[in-house]
Amino acid sequence: MRDSKIQRAKLEQERKAIAYVHDGMYVYANPAFLKLLGFDTFEQLEGIPALDTVVDRHKDRLRDHLAQASRHQQGHEREVPKTKLTLVNSSGDHRVAITSFRKCHFDGEPAVELSLLTQQDVTLTGILLGLPWKLYISVLFLVLFTILPAGLLLGLNINNTPKVYLPSDAPSVVIDDRLREEFPNDQTILLLFEGVALYSEGFLSAFHGLANTLLEDPRIDDVVSVTTQDHISGTEDGFLVEPLIDVTTLGKSWPAERQQHALADRFASGTLVASDGSALGMLVTPVTINNSLQRMLLEDDILAMVKQARLSGYLTAMAGQIVTDVAQLRSMLRDNMVFIPGTVFIGLTLIWLLFHRWLAVLVSGIVIGVVVNCTVAFYVVFGQPFNLVSSIIPPLLSALTVAALIHLFNALHYASKRGLAGAARVTWAVREVERPAFFTAITTVAGLSSLGLSPIPPISVFGLTSAAGVALIYVIVVHMVPHLFIRFDFGDWPTKPAGLGGMDRLVKRLYRLGIRYPMQVIGGVILIIGLALPQIRNIVVETNLLEFFPKNHSVRVANEYVQEKLVGTTSLDVVFS
Repeated sequence: MRDSKIQRAKLEQERKAIAYVHDGMYVYANPAFLKLLGFDTFEQLEGIPALDTVVDRHKDRLRDHLAQASRHQQGHEREVPKTKLTLVNSSGDHRVAITSFRKCHFDGEPAVELSLLTQQDVTLTGILLGLPWKLYISVLFLVLFTILPAGLLLGLNINNTPKVYLPSDAPSVVIDDRLREEFPNDQTILLLFEGVALYSEGFLSAFHGLANTLLEDPRIDDVVSVTTQDHISGTEDGFLVEPLIDVTTLGKSWPAERQQHALADRFASGTLVASDGSALGMLVTPVTINNSLQRMLLEDDILAMVKQARLSGYLTAMAGQIVTDVAQLRSMLRDNMVFIPGTVFIGLTLIWLLFHRWLAVLVSGIVIGVVVNCTVAFYVVFGQPFNLVSSIIPPLLSALTVAALIHLFNALHYASKRGLAGAARVTWAVREVERPAFFTAITTVAGLSSLGLSPIPPISVFGLTSAAGVALIYVIVVHMVPHLFIRFDFGDWPTKPAGLGGMDRLVKRLYRLGIRYPMQVIGGVILIIGLALPQIRNIVVETNLLEFFPKNHSVRVANEYVQEKLVGTTSLDVVFS
């Protein structure tokens, strides 16, 4: 029975006209054969002998070929020659076809398969019209948009710098842009060094050498330390400007004298040297870098230079706005590497547990990849930075795609339980989910698109991009995936998959609970909402980026430690005009 259903499903989508004859009567004809003879359903053809569907002069020819084919062993159909037959359709018109004969079994009974090839079938137009274009377009789309976004994503601008969260016309941005035209960048990196013999000739020489090495990097605008900072002192003739610690005259002083000299400078104490002299700071000011990936590369290169100067053992903390930004970037990349594969794995596992269908799992993996990659590629196409807000998109769309696919697969499962297979099964399933899926998609798109009104650029772009992704989910799941199942899915779906059965039982219980005790359910919901409302007061609005890290995170520990040793890590610009 199962094999017969699969056989019928495959024949239903066959473009070639095929029919089966048993004892001179048609026992099956596919849609192409029915169309050729002018019938709408097989019931119209079922009572007509096969000989009555050809002209009189070809009745003997058809009878001989049917008899010859029925005598051969199954699988030796090549021994039966093809022949030209003139068929008579329901309107009495004649159609000429080259007919092939093959012995086979249909519904467990021996039969002869007739396969017709008309003159129109061999013309270029006929060949093109006979191709399954919807399947080809669906496959081409999925393949193309699996490959193309991968190339575009190489140009993804991963940027989580503070300015991307502010509109370009925000007063703070406008003032900062004007200020940077005249004054150095305030996005800095502070290196804190501690250890024995900080004021020894060997350490200070290496320390100064590191500063010079950093200055040679074109990405670094300035380096300030006790060996590069000027010290102004009064003399009998006026004043003297000299390095706070002059590395060229280290042999003329003792370490304790150098420490005392550095602490005596009111500008250096607390900024470049700890108030107790136990630590030295080096302030690195890069040129303007508005890209988090480039900032991360700069941080890595600075650490490499510190190691090259053999000062890694002295470096105890690294802080500043750029360091915080890089830490956020690393956290974002790490979370994406965990949550994106994790979401996909959970989704695919759920689909397998629910339906036990490898084709469903394979198609789901492909569709999730296409949806996520295409949506993220919009950031490249429209030149938008990918930031912490944007990183929500991949797991979000993965989950929404899985949800949409589960609705389709559930409909296919129920269509299979109804005895449908092939195109009939998929057509029924799509008809069941198309309208609900459309309204779900359109309301979700509307909700996400409303975020486009936000004055915060990342949120606005996130809303519009996610809305486009949801629309893409609908198009692919409802209008492309079904053609793959028409072509490749013929077998029965498991009648009682454990996951789906358990979910059905849960839904039925909840449904019955709501029907039997409506007032209690409504009262329970109101009670839960009432208990939850006071918790709104516990929501804290926080803009300090360090608060987004746990207290034991390295960047937070480093910042707090630097604040204990020096005045802090954040600059404040005061403009006098």
